[in-house]
Formats: sequence, C-alpha cells, structure tokens
Amino acid sequence: MKKNSKEYSVLIIAEIGINHEGDVNVAKRMIREAAKAGANAIKLQTIDPDENYLKNTLSHKIFRNARLTKKETNSLFKIAKKLGVDPFTTAGDFKTIDWVNELNPSAFKISSSLLTCLPIIKYIAKKKRHILMSTGMANMKEIKLAIETAKKANAKSISLLHCTALYPTPTNRLNLATISLLREKFNLQVGYSDHSLDPNVAKLAVAAGARIIEKHFTLDSKRKGFDHAISLEPPAFKKMVNEIRTMEKMLGKKEKIISREEKQRIPSLRRYLVVKSDIKKGEKFTKDNLGFCRIQGNKNSLEPKYFESILGRRAKKKIFSQTPLKNKHFKLSLIHI
Repeated sequence: MKKNSKEYSVLIIAEIGINHEGDVNVAKRMIREAAKAGANAIKLQTIDPDENYLKNTLSHKIFRNARLTKKETNSLFKIAKKLGVDPFTTAGDFKTIDWVNELNPSAFKISSSLLTCLPIIKYIAKKKRHILMSTGMANMKEIKLAIETAKKANAKSISLLHCTALYPTPTNRLNLATISLLREKFNLQVGYSDHSLDPNVAKLAVAAGARIIEKHFTLDSKRKGFDHAISLEPPAFKKMVNEIRTMEKMLGKKEKIISREEKQRIPSLRRYLVVKSDIKKGEKFTKDNLGFCRIQGNKNSLEPKYFESILGRRAKKKIFSQTPLKNKHFKLSLIHI
C-alpha cells in the first residue's frame, strides 16, 4: 500500500465500513470527504450476510441492509483511486474474496473476528495482496498462528493492527504499549485500529510506534446504529490527520541528528577549559587554576575532555584569569583540535 505522494511515515485509513448503510451515493460522498480530510486509504466491509452470519442473528440483519453489490463496490474503488486514496475491504468468505480481488484492492483486511479463521487467512494470502490483521480478542499464540498461516501461503506482506474489540474502548483498555510489543515480537509493521471516543488517542498511538492508524469515519456521528457513534465526522477526522502529521514531525527520524541551527549554538552553550586564576609563565596547570565555563565563541578553545591530559603541564606564557585555554598556552603543544 502506498502512503501517498508525500510519503508520510504513518498510513491513515478512514474506516467507512458499513456506515454508508447500503447507500452507494452516501458511500461515494464519504470517500470524497475522507480524501479531503487527508485519509491515505479507505476501507469498506464487504460482507455477504448469508455466508457470514446465521439468519436469526442481529449481524445478519445489519449487514443485509448495508450490503453493496460488486458493481457498486467497483464504482467506489474507482472514485477512491481517482482521488489518490487506496481502497480495500474486509471480506469473510471465499466467493466475496474472489470478486473483491478482481477489483484490484490495495490490500485485504483480516478483522479481529476473522483472525482465528485460518482457512480465510490462507485463501486471502494466496491472492498476493498486502494483509492487515487486527488483533482484538487474540492472544499472542493466536496472532502468531495467523501470521504463520499467511506466511506459509506465501503472503505478499503483512501488517498488524493493535486493537481492543470494545466499542467504544475505555481509556484503561487501550493498552497502547502493546504496539511496541507486537513489533518486537513479530518484526512486522504495526498500527492501531482505534475504537475509542478520545480524539487524542490516534496521535498517542503514533507516539507509541504505530505506523498505521485506522479510524471509523462517518458523515454524522449522531446517527443511530452501525458504527456511527465511534466514528469521526470529516472536520474531526481532518483535525486528527493534522495532529498525526505534526506528531510525525515531532518524532523525527530514529537517528541522532544535530541540525545546522543546533550546531551554530555549540560555541555559546557548551563548556570549555578556562583559566580560573592568573597563571605565571612556567607554572603548572592544576585543578585549582582550571575550570569549565560557557564562553562567547570557542575559536580553538579546548574542550573539557582534555582536562586530565593538561594537568601538570606548564604554561608557555602568563595567562590571565578568565582566559579560554588554547594550544598556544602550552610549551609543547600535543593537543589536536
């Protein structure tokens, strides 16, 4: 999956799911709004209710009323791609996976409820698409088995999404520290699928190491049913995106970088060797007549690391108190700076 033309380090997914409520025109509008809000990808839930739920269940009723056809889904994928947004979906049965794959999705999502459905994982892995696995409700052994199943089927690539399958997720159940645990344990890219009501959680997840953020998206969070209540409307989603981009800048790169501006401050902020009291020509340097001070400009001034090698040596000429120490002050210059 591409992040977008600017190559941000965090992929942001607008989880449309079934918040379109089966109306393809609403879904089209949602994709356009998600793109304007800065989403890098949109995800649908392409679930055949007859293949995934018993007919007397609430889930069957909900997904039956929110179902989109292959033709409608294709039209949504085309709009997303035209807007530079990666489209993909969750699909939970063989037939649906086949026709979704024909639409060239950027990935397949394995939802938390499908993570232990190994035949589906194996089938998706053979499609040679990127796989995102949500890990809600799963222990480490189950996650490992899901990953191994995908790898044995020669999966193209895999990312994990830390997730708590509570809707909404209480603050004390977020467990954002799990993000780094999953990355260290499985050596895969790890993200966070956010079901909380706190708009700050996504950027905190990025600070905790998430490189993918999936957040439910809606045009009206006050609508009843579906996932509207745990979803962000376009303005709030855009705000989240902007905060994540700011967090990326704050985090920077995983290397110790000294900026040009920072280097320019070295002469005025660091400590250098300074004569604390007048020293006569031929007098020895001691810990009593040397000190470490911040000075104005350090041209050829000696750093404190030379302190011990200087002790006991003799001054080449008289040096007045408050003078930054330099090579020229020694009878025999052995210090190279």
